[in-house]
Amino acid sequence: MRGRKTKETRVALKDGAQKIIMVHVCVLALLYAVEVLLTKGLLSVSMERIMRVLVGGISGCMILRAVRKGRLLKKNDFWICISFFLYIFGVTVLYYGFSYHLFISGFYFHWINVLFLFFAVRTEEKPDEVLRPFSLTYVLVILLQEIVILVHATNTLTEEIPGSDRIWGCFRVGRLCGMSNANTMSFHCMTVSLFSILGWMKGKGKARLFYGMIFFFQWFLMGMTNCRTTIYSLTFAIALFSMAMVRKRLTEKGKKTAWVWSAGILSFIVTFFLMAGSFMLPTLIYRGGVTCVAKMTQNQRLLDNATLVYERNVTDTDTLLDRKQVWNRSLELIFKNPRRALLGISIRSKENVNGPYEGRHDILISFAHNSILEILRRLGLVGLCFWLTLLCLWGKRALTIYFDAKKENWMVFLAAGGAGVLLTGMTEMGPFFFNVVTGIPLFLFICCGYCMRDEFDEKK
Repeated sequence: MRGRKTKETRVALKDGAQKIIMVHVCVLALLYAVEVLLTKGLLSVSMERIMRVLVGGISGCMILRAVRKGRLLKKNDFWICISFFLYIFGVTVLYYGFSYHLFISGFYFHWINVLFLFFAVRTEEKPDEVLRPFSLTYVLVILLQEIVILVHATNTLTEEIPGSDRIWGCFRVGRLCGMSNANTMSFHCMTVSLFSILGWMKGKGKARLFYGMIFFFQWFLMGMTNCRTTIYSLTFAIALFSMAMVRKRLTEKGKKTAWVWSAGILSFIVTFFLMAGSFMLPTLIYRGGVTCVAKMTQNQRLLDNATLVYERNVTDTDTLLDRKQVWNRSLELIFKNPRRALLGISIRSKENVNGPYEGRHDILISFAHNSILEILRRLGLVGLCFWLTLLCLWGKRALTIYFDAKKENWMVFLAAGGAGVLLTGMTEMGPFFFNVVTGIPLFLFICCGYCMRDEFDEKK
């Protein structure tokens, strides 16, 4: 009798812990969905610090729980992760001295939350109970913001001089801006798209209809933001998944290896170009719709302002030239002296990479627009080696899942989606961030958590 009560108590505690995790992941999803709003001075400094201590503290406790209940202490990537962030902390202390403010800095606050998601998905017996509430909360909150942005941006076209509210929505240089700029908004759109595809695969009936509609809306908005980094990265992920599915079907039918690979590569190429080309349609559809409404209502102001909305995916070549200048300038800063090359400038440095943009743009370029260069700039060669080692460990498992014809489709998509996320680091900050999260790292680390789940525990 006593043994039965003890067992029931353990089950109750276990269920209670699971509920705490579900509530906490919903809080994190809400937090990162409204991240831009929180960074625009809507919270006082003291309130922001309290939030960091509270939310980050819970994430830290959950990580300790994952360490205690799992076998993380025997995993190489766990110790590499710990060493990586200890190294980052040590370099910061070396440059700026020790201060308690380091423990409540935005950098560590964001990363402890992201690592909590990674370890929770990796060690919990039912990882979907982490993924499902997080992704649903994040998708719904971002969707609400996107609707407000699209409506507000459309209303500005009825004004004599269209407004330029980058938070709530406007058209700037022909692009739909929101959440501070077009690129930030498009990164959130890409993250929602990835979660929507995953939700569609794992859902049934009404859930599939819901996530299918969400994905279509994200496609529409991404086309209007004209952020080629996210457009090509998402397209790459979908094309990779298409290739895997074609290979899987032909392998099941017993086709020859040469035919399987040829058909898979052809599927990748066709899917990539069709998907990438489709993102040129949303701007044309929207501009055509606005023009029709303007003519029907005889609103000349709306008709004149509709010309502000245009497609620039093909016509704009200046952005890539600007990126090259930023990369060259970043390399100059990285190898300015041996210490910078080896240890970087630390996460707290306020140094901007804005030389090439002076007199040409109205914003400061605070990072290298390439994840590898930015890690080199801030963390040096030592930090880059840590990051690449982690990516190699996680990537090896992801590739194993991707090429395993027996794996479930949604797991294969996770591996392909992770590759697409990494691709965003070619021209933007990508999945390793220093200032803001923009959603993308959250998806990557959830992918890695699923990929790195202990196979023994899965079979058990």
